[in-house]
Amino acid sequence: MRSITIIGCGLMGGSLGLALKMARPDLHIAGWDAPGTLESALQRGAIDEAAPSLYAAVEEADLIILATPLSSTMQLIEELKGHIPADTWIHDLCSVKAPVAVKVGQELGHHRFLGGHPMTGSEKSGIRFADAALYENATYVVCPGQQMPRDDSYHALMSLLEATGAMLLEMDTETHDRIAA
Repeated sequence: MRSITIIGCGLMGGSLGLALKMARPDLHIAGWDAPGTLESALQRGAIDEAAPSLYAAVEEADLIILATPLSSTMQLIEELKGHIPADTWIHDLCSVKAPVAVKVGQELGHHRFLGGHPMTGSEKSGIRFADAALYENATYVVCPGQQMPRDDSYHALMSLLEATGAMLLEMDTETHDRIAA
């Protein structure tokens, strides 16, 4: 994976961008968010490019990371219908997994979806508080679907997430949501 798009460049998305750039400087990370947030994310080095539109942000990405609140993520999934190539991975950071996985399946029919819930954060929000070390030593729950291919690109995605310093913990969506509740 060489081209990543982070949709939502606040605390979580911005911190993830910083951590990924630190671990893999060769990555190209595009971002999409409000103009002021994008400008700050560029200045901080969390992204390499501010995408001019949502569709431009995703059209050439190997991985799309939805780092937005649940309601925004659900809306974005609807908006992205028909705009994501079949071989592109989709990963979200929402605190509940089952509704997102169902929505991705309904709207996108996508089997390259890896739900994620990094168990980290801050009482502060926004790109100005982004920290490359936010994910370090944090438990990062990942919820692969049953139909997900466990191919080389899946292992590359898992390695990429591990490069943030997080400790990955795999579980199914229902178990995650029951525990997180």
